[in-house]
Amino acid sequence: MYASCSRIRECTNYVYTCDDKESQGWSILLQIRHILFASPDLKCVVHTDIIIRYTMRAVQRKQSKRRKQSKQRKTRKHMSGGALRSSYGTVVLPKGLRLYHASTSSICKLPEKPVLFMTLHPSEWYMEGAHISVIELQRDVSLLFMVKFIRNLKIVSSLNDFLGKPNSNLAKMNYDNIKKWLPYLEKESLDGWISSIENKTAIEFAIINDSALKLVECLPIQFNWTNSTYNETIVPKNWGTVYPIHTRSLPIHISLHSRFRDQIERYVDTVREEDPYGTGLSVLLDNATISYFDGPVKSIHWNM
Repeated sequence: MYASCSRIRECTNYVYTCDDKESQGWSILLQIRHILFASPDLKCVVHTDIIIRYTMRAVQRKQSKRRKQSKQRKTRKHMSGGALRSSYGTVVLPKGLRLYHASTSSICKLPEKPVLFMTLHPSEWYMEGAHISVIELQRDVSLLFMVKFIRNLKIVSSLNDFLGKPNSNLAKMNYDNIKKWLPYLEKESLDGWISSIENKTAIEFAIINDSALKLVECLPIQFNWTNSTYNETIVPKNWGTVYPIHTRSLPIHISLHSRFRDQIERYVDTVREEDPYGTGLSVLLDNATISYFDGPVKSIHWNM
């Protein structure tokens, strides 16, 4: 039994696209292909079972490769890392971005703390007589999206749940406690987190204090904004002109668990209707590329 020239060409073309070029099948079929295409009128005398044998091996290799690629795609769709990443998500801030750190100290140097808390704008968190340090990122940083849920204009942090203290006030948590949390972040190559300040509207960035942070300026605070209130009567914030919000000019990449999609969309719509100047989070989202992924939400437990 012999294969027709058209059938041989069909089989050899298929094998020709396979990756395993070192196999004996590849060598034989490459010779067949060369003969057939060099002399298309040559009478075909190649036995069909050779073609079938090596073509089927090529098919099996292709199918195995496709199954592996499909499995990898599903993994990426449903899991973006460890429990923190896959259950919540990340915010990637780019190199060169500048943030603000408020302090009562007039000494212009980075404080010796394991984590530095910063904001998009000093109005998000400050104190009377503060000095404002401008901190520039020296590389891209990946931050955990440490948010439990967003409702109306309120952003509720997940930290209490992580620590098993749902009703505790963590505002005065000391740095000895915070040090205990860093291994959980470093295990998943996270540089810190983004969350709300006291479960309200303002947001803060807690970034591990290492070579990623550079102090570029330190000056007494200049009040050049009007504060906002988000109670029954909403008074929008005017951000002023002294402290630029740098996320407006640099791209932010955000990848979140899909349960946040509706919350984010409702939040953006609410802010658009209620606050023409925007909140800290809405300003961050304005210039962000946002993607969502599916997957189970795992319980997170951090030691105090």
